[in-house]
Amino acid sequence: MGLLEAGTPMDWEEAKKYADHVRKNGLEQFLALYRKHSTLGPSILRWGDEVEYFICRLCPVDEITWLPLRAHEILQELDGFREALPHTNCAKGITWHPEYAQWMLEATPGQP
Repeated sequence: MGLLEAGTPMDWEEAKKYADHVRKNGLEQFLALYRKHSTLGPSILRWGDEVEYFICRLCPVDEITWLPLRAHEILQELDGFREALPHTNCAKGITWHPEYAQWMLEATPGQP
């Protein structure tokens, strides 16, 4: 996710005008990238790569999705997991970071 360096974010009323455009183009971009990379198979994270996660809670009965604001709490749990399993390459090889919002996390390789 890039850092906004120039310009000003739109207010909600102005941003709503572009919602349909963003939905359509965002979906087309996602599908194009998915089709391009879906046959590649698993890959190894390399130095400089990052994977961004969003935290959500799904209720299939009511068809409701929540975005719990628990990133800080989950980061502490993930750090504890890494300390509890220092002998595993997986635990040592990933560092977790807060992302833009409290419902987002980022994972990066721990070492080059």
